[in-house]
Amino acid sequence: MRKNILITGDKGFIGNSVESRLSASGHSIFGLSDFLSDVRDLGRKAEALSKIPVEHVIHLAAKVGVKKSWEDPAEYYSVNVHGTQQVLEFCRQRDASLTYLSAFVYDPAKCGPFTEDAEIKPSSPYNHSKWLGEELCRFYQEKFNLSCTILRPFNLFGIRQKREFLIPEIVHQVESSSERVELRGLSPIRDYLFIEDLMSLIEMVVDTPSAGTVFNVGTGKGHSVEEVAGIIQKIWGTNKPVCDVGGVRLFEVGSAVADITKAKSRLGWGPRYTLEDGLRALHQHRSADDASVGRA
Repeated sequence: MRKNILITGDKGFIGNSVESRLSASGHSIFGLSDFLSDVRDLGRKAEALSKIPVEHVIHLAAKVGVKKSWEDPAEYYSVNVHGTQQVLEFCRQRDASLTYLSAFVYDPAKCGPFTEDAEIKPSSPYNHSKWLGEELCRFYQEKFNLSCTILRPFNLFGIRQKREFLIPEIVHQVESSSERVELRGLSPIRDYLFIEDLMSLIEMVVDTPSAGTVFNVGTGKGHSVEEVAGIIQKIWGTNKPVCDVGGVRLFEVGSAVADITKAKSRLGWGPRYTLEDGLRALHQHRSADDASVGRA
């Protein structure tokens, strides 16, 4: 069913893809960035959206990145917590449902795969701020009857992702003139999900909101940093030495793999892309871009 959907963070890595996917499905999409630059201003400037009959909000706007959150935790809590409250209040006033994008919030000392009811113990200001956003969603759900679905993506990757994340950084080093790939820690295991699979889940949730439900979003399979670098080099056709330059990151998570049974059973959702499939799609896109630049 066609809906009028507002997307916060519509100019970001995920937001661009969500907007394209849902527009192609026939939904009317409005980007919050067309009306204001900071989600924290939504309460004061809600009148700018007063003529738009918003039925559903996809809340993506956030300060992201674990490392940077240790450097400026106040800004992360301000944007990710206060900003989320502003979005929830907007939804309450409009009687609109919400899809909230959270993060990995489980105890990093535990071994996965993690189910949605696993012990919660956020390991950084970023993860903690996203968890507090979840708590706000639950409060508004209980006290104001606001329909909210929470998605907890594990490690996303895809086209246009910034270099501060692992896969774009490895790709950059593989494509550069450097003689080796230098990374901090080769053993951490992550569950890498290609962004197209997240898009398919968001589309399902928009079409059939699951009020009060939390879904893990991943593949259910883990890969070490060293394995990821090896797959990328295989696809890119390079064979550079991969070196651990040391310096363990603050509160490093050893293994983070999702149990996605709930999304499969409740929604019939499952990832279509393996890690290698997604990396091949990324490589093809970059090759097409390079060819386009060459023809220009």
